[in-house]
Amino acid sequence: MNVIDESERLALMDAQVSADLRYTLIDENGEVVFDSVQSQLDNGEYILKELDNHSNRPEFQGAVREGTAYVIRYSDTLKKDMLYAAVRLDDGAIVRLAEPRESLIAFAARFVVPIVIVILVVAVLVVVFSKLLTKRIMRPLDNMDVTEPLKGEGYSEMSPLLARIDDQRLMLERQNEDLARADSMRRDFSANVSHELKTPLQVIVGYTELMEGGLVSQEDIPKFSRIIHEEAENMRSLIDDVLTLSRLDSGSISASNLKDVDLFILAKQVADRLAPIANKKDVDIRVSGESVFIEGDESLLDEMMSNLITNAIRYNVDNGYVDVIVGERVQPAKEAVVVVRDAGIGMPEDELTKIFERFYRIDKSRSKETGGTGLGLAIVKHAALSHNGQVQVESKLGQGSTFTVTIPIK
Repeated sequence: MNVIDESERLALMDAQVSADLRYTLIDENGEVVFDSVQSQLDNGEYILKELDNHSNRPEFQGAVREGTAYVIRYSDTLKKDMLYAAVRLDDGAIVRLAEPRESLIAFAARFVVPIVIVILVVAVLVVVFSKLLTKRIMRPLDNMDVTEPLKGEGYSEMSPLLARIDDQRLMLERQNEDLARADSMRRDFSANVSHELKTPLQVIVGYTELMEGGLVSQEDIPKFSRIIHEEAENMRSLIDDVLTLSRLDSGSISASNLKDVDLFILAKQVADRLAPIANKKDVDIRVSGESVFIEGDESLLDEMMSNLITNAIRYNVDNGYVDVIVGERVQPAKEAVVVVRDAGIGMPEDELTKIFERFYRIDKSRSKETGGTGLGLAIVKHAALSHNGQVQVESKLGQGSTFTVTIPIK
């Protein structure tokens, strides 16, 4: 066997081992003879830095026992993880090759800074693009006119929602208009009631002051007393009508007041009660038809019938007539029908839509002669509505009037 000296052995190792690998020559006692990293060439000779004995290295011990050994461990000298491969030579020396091997933590640590930078850049881009995208998405909503949401640019997916918003807006506008109208009616109603009460009160107070002061002769006292009585009756009638309307405005009819009412019998009773008034004007009241029963408030229906017949008498002509017809019809639905027809002075067609308003009078000068509070037809309308019915009127000036009330039959 040829013996190779140290210099030849080092030259062979240097020629055969890649420059990227660290190689070390260790004698059989574990002393380092040469190390490609720790040895330096000086005047043609390698000067080795002082290194610890390597006999305790796992790769050295493995090569001594088995002839070869492979170990991955942390190098205290190089301060990194290394892969060691050791081979025992024939003379007992050990050749060891070493290559750096990064751990998973070390490998990941190399990417921490780039990853953080990438994350920060991505985060900034996401924030910027999200703001731009949000602004673009919200632009149609920001530009939407809430008073007219269906106009302008928008998303088709939002059309049902915008249509509902527009319906709600229109409903609120109508409700506001209704409230404003109701408030205006309330003020007008209060003013009218005050005015209507003030007139008879002034008459009553004036005549009573004259009588109290002894300024009325004995023969005029009955006349003054009659006037005071008439004005007091007008006040009572007005107060009764106002209370009736207040009850109707408060809501639906109380269930405790509902009963079966025969409208035909009711019409005859009202006609008999008003006969003395009709006789004074030579007006003939004629009731015809058949019994029709409905479920309703009898006192309210009585007042409705009374107001219709009273108006027919009041605005009739001398030797005129009032026809009251009570019946039933089944088309388009089963309902009771009350028709009050007179041969009176009639009304202009352009006034027919207003006559059911409170305190409305077609001829205010004539109303003083005929009397009345101006609330009768308003009560008729509300009474019909309270029974889920309706009232209609047909009239021509000088040709009389016909009022038709229809109420559903359950």
